[in-house]
Amino acid sequence: MRKILISMLAVLPLIFHTPFVQASVSVSAKAAIVVENSSGKVLFAKNADERLPMASTTKIMTAICTIENTRTDSLITVADEAVGIEGSSIYLAKDEKITVRDLLYGMMLNSGNDAATALAIETSGSVEEFARLMNETAKRIGAKNTNFVNACGLYDDNHYTTAYDLALITSYALKNPLFAEIVSSKTAKITNGDNGYPRVLRNHNKLLNLFDGCIGVKTGYTKKCGRCLVSAAERDGVTLTCVTLNAPDDWNDHTALLNYGFSKTKLVELASQDSHCMGLKIQGSASAFSHVVFGESLSYVAADNIAEDVKINYSFIENLKAPLNEGEVVGKAELFVSGVLCDTAVLVCSEPVPLMPRPKFGEVALSNIKSYFSLYSF
Repeated sequence: MRKILISMLAVLPLIFHTPFVQASVSVSAKAAIVVENSSGKVLFAKNADERLPMASTTKIMTAICTIENTRTDSLITVADEAVGIEGSSIYLAKDEKITVRDLLYGMMLNSGNDAATALAIETSGSVEEFARLMNETAKRIGAKNTNFVNACGLYDDNHYTTAYDLALITSYALKNPLFAEIVSSKTAKITNGDNGYPRVLRNHNKLLNLFDGCIGVKTGYTKKCGRCLVSAAERDGVTLTCVTLNAPDDWNDHTALLNYGFSKTKLVELASQDSHCMGLKIQGSASAFSHVVFGESLSYVAADNIAEDVKINYSFIENLKAPLNEGEVVGKAELFVSGVLCDTAVLVCSEPVPLMPRPKFGEVALSNIKSYFSLYSF
């Protein structure tokens, strides 16, 4: 495999803006945040670093830890400890056989505490060990003010997060295709033990029907935690994640916050697919320069009033030599916004790069004779 070693840096004009705070949006939530997923830009924040209980939004971490550490097509036997768990349930039976994938749907759509517990035990052997995995994953993601003691979100003084951390965890989880598929599902049918009919699941997240572009992700509620909600939505190439903790009017909070976030952001295309990038000298080519184009579009999400340093880093394959085919990859472009990698695109040849033809032996001799007589003419 060829190594990409040669690097060039292009600096684009700066966009000047300041971080968003509460602005004109009024919400019922004790803590709230809206972030843009590709860069992590904070568009709105209210008490975003305050440690609070998060109820069943805990299951976002449970799901991604399970997906990353367990075969989702595995057929498991439900552990005794997962049967009859307090709170919301999909009513698992003792020794029931069910796949990890079905348990994930039961946990994320119907918020089954029994499903969450069964997944924790299957993945790590016990809820306590699984909580350790959750905390290790949180630290790896960068969630520094979060601590888990169970997989389902039942209240505990030592079970907490922040709006910021939960947004970070959610943005990370949404990059996983299976997670994204599950949390965007409005309904699902999963196995139901020895019964002759399936469990029919309906997603508790009303925003999937109420908000245009909503793609998930999780509701939560206990008396001590209050109403907790994490949502994500996509519009015109922009993806936002919104978190509210202890929000009596959470559906309206999220509608207002997501609309606000979309009103302040837009997708900026810096290069379209097949647009010219530069001329590149290819070893052994008959041409002085070969045209290199973007094999994919390169874009980022700009936000009003947030100052950003936008840079493109170009890297090329070492020791490129002709011949090359049209469309052959010669390098890549990486787009950084304020130091965060937001997009990448391959760089390709816009046309074939032929090898410089070698002169035949007779042509070389004739060329030498002509050169001799040009130097020693009588």
